Amino acid sequence: MSGVINGNQKCCGTCEYWTGTRKLNNVSEVKYEGPSAKCIGGGGNNTHVDAYGNCNQYKKWSKLQ
Repeated sequence: MSGVINGNQKCCGTCEYWTGTRKLNNVSEVKYEGPSAKCIGGGGNNTHVDAYGNCNQYKKWSKLQ
């Protein structure tokens, strides 16, 4: 499963702590692979979270800066 997320959306797929396979489609879109991936350091630390999940420890992915 893959999908595209708007880079301005605050969710796991655009968060620095999400370890899923992803790349920038363009300056404002993130293409991700797989339905979930591990969170390392965020609110879901050491658990698998969905790309559209969210928490209060969001940190924008550095490639989107």
